[in-house]
Amino acid sequence: PGFSVATGCYTLYPQNSCWVTVTALGDLSNPNGTFTVKAGSASKTVPLTSTVAALVDAVDTSVAALNFGSLIEGQASQGQSFMVMNTGNTFYTPEITVTPGFTAASACYRMGPQNACWVTVTAQASVANPNGTLTVKAGTATKTVTLTSSVSPGTLKHPSSKVMVPEP
Repeated sequence: PGFSVATGCYTLYPQNSCWVTVTALGDLSNPNGTFTVKAGSASKTVPLTSTVAALVDAVDTSVAALNFGSLIEGQASQGQSFMVMNTGNTFYTPEITVTPGFTAASACYRMGPQNACWVTVTAQASVANPNGTLTVKAGTATKTVTLTSSVSPGTLKHPSSKVMVPEP
């Protein structure tokens, strides 16, 4: 059950041969088995063994935190980019979420093991939400990046006005 067999052997004539391909299916519950060839009353059994690694969802990022510095309320920061890396042995499409006050853009699609993609984060300066987190979910694994900024309230600019003073 842990192996599949492909063959082109249907009728085998004396002194001829054919190829048989046996593929391990990566089944943790059946990593070993046997392959038996029967011809009339004769048979030959070959043991089959495989090493099956458990599937592991694992994700990492090239940074643990991003600091957007001092911003004025309502000001958008420059984008900061970092890498998301698939450090596991499965394929996945990372799910990226950010807390309010930040936005994230990425080109992270289905990633194979040991592949990476870029994510760019922008802070939308808000006194109410100067800090937050970005979370990358990859299958059963998660990785969090801390997002910080210092936000000052915006200042109102009024046009200068002239005051008329009567002459004496």
